[in-house]
Amino acid sequence: MLIRAGNVVLHTDAQVGGSIYVLGGALDVDGLIMGDLVVLDGWVTLGPTARIGGDLRIGNGTTRGSELALVEGSIISGLTLPVEQA
Repeated sequence: MLIRAGNVVLHTDAQVGGSIYVLGGALDVDGLIMGDLVVLDGWVTLGPTARIGGDLRIGNGTTRGSELALVEGSIISGLTLPVEQA
């Protein structure tokens, strides 16, 4: 799933079978993301029932989370994209 703008809410009973990429906008998570959550830009809030089955990768975005939120993989900050040189 790709989020480029707007407000997206994953409620407690919601499940996403793959990864979510946030390029802008806002994401509130209280459900399950089975893959990675990649925040390149935008706002992400992890509620107390949020669960990420993969990694949480944070680039330039802002991420806030409850101490009860669960990330099963690694938490990686300072994510950058590779730049191809001509």
